Amino acid sequence: MPGALAVQALSCDDLARNVALSNSVGWPDSESEWAIIYEAARVLGVNHGSELVAQGALGLFEGAASIAKMVVAKSAQRQGLGGQVLDALLAEADRRSLARVGLVATPAGQRLYESRGFVPVREVAILVGTPTISGESSGSASIADLEQLLRIERQYTGSARAAVLSGRLRQASASAICSDGFALATSHPSGSRIGPIFAENEHTARRLTRDLLLRLTGPVRFDVPGEQQQFRRWLQQLGLVEKGLHLEMARGGALPWAVAQRFGLATQAWG
Repeated sequence: MPGALAVQALSCDDLARNVALSNSVGWPDSESEWAIIYEAARVLGVNHGSELVAQGALGLFEGAASIAKMVVAKSAQRQGLGGQVLDALLAEADRRSLARVGLVATPAGQRLYESRGFVPVREVAILVGTPTISGESSGSASIADLEQLLRIERQYTGSARAAVLSGRLRQASASAICSDGFALATSHPSGSRIGPIFAENEHTARRLTRDLLLRLTGPVRFDVPGEQQQFRRWLQQLGLVEKGLHLEMARGGALPWAVAQRFGLATQAWG
C-alpha cells in the first residue's frame, strides 16, 4: 500500500463502513452494536482512498478504558496499520489520564498487544448454543431504569460504565435484576448476546441467568471469565458448548470491571 496513511477520527457517519470492515474478516458485527460503540468510545481508523482499511475503538469509562474492534482489512495486513491505530488509541487514553486499559485479545493480536505493555490477566470462555431450560421464574424483576444498573456496578467495581450500560439497556431483549445483581440480553443476528452479568455470588448469578433465559428463545452466547468454572459447567449442563478461550489483557494495573462478582462480560469489546 503506497505512501504513509494517517490515523483519523471516525464518526457515526462511518458506521456502515465499520460493520463492513469487521464483517470482511469474519466478525459478525451489527449496526446496533456499533451505535453503542459510538456512544461510549472514541473511534479511530485509517482510510485508503474511499476504503476504510483499519479501525479501533477506545471505550471511555470512569478511570479506565478498553480497546475494542481492532481490525485491519486483509488487503492491508502486515503493513503496521494495526500498530498505528493501537498507538493512537493509547495516546488518546494517556491524554485523558486513563492509565488502566483492558482488552480481550484474539490469538492473532496478542503479540502486538504484548509489545505495547499489555499482560494476560485471565481467560474468557465463549459458550454458545440453545439452552434447555424449563420451570418457573424465581420472580426477579425486569430492569426498570439505568440507575439500577449503575448502582450495582458501582457497588462491585467502584465505577460504572454509564454509556455502555445505557446502550445495552436500550437495546435489551430481556433483563433480570434483584437487590444484589443483574443480567442483560441483547438481540443479535446470530442469537441473543448475554451480558453483563454481575451478582454477589454464583447462586444469584444462576438465578438471574435462569430467569433471563426463560424470557428468551433461540441460541445464545455468553462470554464468561475463565475463573468462574462452576458457572461455566452449569451453562454446559444447560446445553451450551464451550467454543474456545480468549485472553483478557491489561495495561497499567487491575481493571475495575474484572471482579469476582462478574459472571458475564458485557461483550468482549467492553469487558
